[in-house]
Amino acid sequence: FFFKQKTAYEIAQRLVGSEMCIRDRSTQSTWERIYLSLSMKVYVAWHFLICILDIVLASDVIPLYDKTYKSFLESHPVVMVKFYSKNCPHCKAFEPIYEKAAEEIKEKGRPFVLAQVDTDKEFITSDVYEIRELPTIKLFIQGNPIQPNYERGGDPILDYIEKSTKHLYPSMELFQISEIMQILNSTKRKVFFVYRNSSEVDVHSEVALVFPDIEFYHISGDVARRVFPENPTTSTVVFLKPYDEKRAYLTSKIDKNVLSEFIKDNMFPRIRDFDQHTVGSVLNPKGRKGVVLYTKSSVDINIYQEFHKVATAMKSDGIYFIHADINQPLAKKISKMVGVEEADTPIIVLVERKKELEVFHYEGKFNSEEISRYIEDWMKGKLEKWTKSEAEPKDTNELVRTIVGKTFKREVLDSPKSFVLAVVSPHSSECKLVEEALKKVAPQLQKLASFGIIDGTKNDIKQYNAKKFPQLIFFPKNKKERPIIFEGESSEIKILKFIQDNSEAPKTDLQLQHITY
Repeated sequence: FFFKQKTAYEIAQRLVGSEMCIRDRSTQSTWERIYLSLSMKVYVAWHFLICILDIVLASDVIPLYDKTYKSFLESHPVVMVKFYSKNCPHCKAFEPIYEKAAEEIKEKGRPFVLAQVDTDKEFITSDVYEIRELPTIKLFIQGNPIQPNYERGGDPILDYIEKSTKHLYPSMELFQISEIMQILNSTKRKVFFVYRNSSEVDVHSEVALVFPDIEFYHISGDVARRVFPENPTTSTVVFLKPYDEKRAYLTSKIDKNVLSEFIKDNMFPRIRDFDQHTVGSVLNPKGRKGVVLYTKSSVDINIYQEFHKVATAMKSDGIYFIHADINQPLAKKISKMVGVEEADTPIIVLVERKKELEVFHYEGKFNSEEISRYIEDWMKGKLEKWTKSEAEPKDTNELVRTIVGKTFKREVLDSPKSFVLAVVSPHSSECKLVEEALKKVAPQLQKLASFGIIDGTKNDIKQYNAKKFPQLIFFPKNKKERPIIFEGESSEIKILKFIQDNSEAPKTDLQLQHITY
């Protein structure tokens, strides 16, 4: 390299710095010629060694200059640029990290470039990007810098670049077995696509854009056989997940729809944890249907396995299958809404939010086939909704009957006569006075109406639940859907007059609000 620019005499002149180096050879003594020859050989050997060291120790970080930075950034889709100064201590500390990242990118065959700009020399480039502190690390995608800048101490450089370029490279090709094995050992969800041609990679990459939270990679068939020796020979996609069967294989012909459905089926566990996300998805009016297995902390493995069979068989029906430990705070809170006590566990509860929360209790055997049939009937609208209720009382001939949640519709709404219902609490002395007054009034007005008492703390009567106790509600004979609330002193005379007045011609149509206890 050196002799292309320097003649032997110029080399000797720089080395020795004496006029004797450029004297005519005929005038040089023997010792002078020997000295000049040895000096030239030493000088050439020294520069040859420097050239070899430059090749061996060459950096994978590309230097950029004022004259070349623009064309370089435009010709490379993804470039990270470090703006530094040789006198900056932070730059010196960051240098080995940056160099190591460049080596990693090169070894793994990633389509990224790491470059650097010396701000002490390349003033124009530094001014264009308004560099005010050092080091500043910018990522350029298709020639344009993205914001914010890369922060030292954040994600590893390669991870940061891959996340930032997900839209350009949604699926990354892997070559190194060691890197693939490292990825396999992570707990993240990931999809490996075994490709045969570039068009298949395009389909895979297009689908990968739809699922940004999942890592996508593509590998050759030779690599796949080494990494997945148990892989069926016809498989084209392997989904790795930290739950259920750990690995799922797609063996059918690949296209966008097939691949998307395969990923949807595997991107979540068959049985989800009872957390804010799943609960919110079920309780949302536009959310999903939920099938919840309530258990105590120690769940019977046989029950869980039967539940898992159902979840696996019905994975494509848009249902969340959830396991809830009733002793956990969130599960315990929601259990009150769906009528589950610790003594009821284990129990399966079906939940769906429409205009109101609809709840269904499965009370059959823990058999996957029976549970599946019950869920299918639920999806077809064949089941009767669960109602918070005490056990049905024994049939009596009392004028003032005991009403519970299960008998409310049959005895109150379907009654051929008007109905007077007292909603009470067993712990209220005022409620006891209303009960006594109602028992005295009933014999006098039994031809006009039927009478009943319901414990509002233990029974759900839908939109007729009371705001306070006691609550006296009158259901007119022909307008049961528009009941009338008694307001005033809970005396026998007042109640008697209220019933007489409204039995003939109700003066008001007071629509009650739905109250949830």
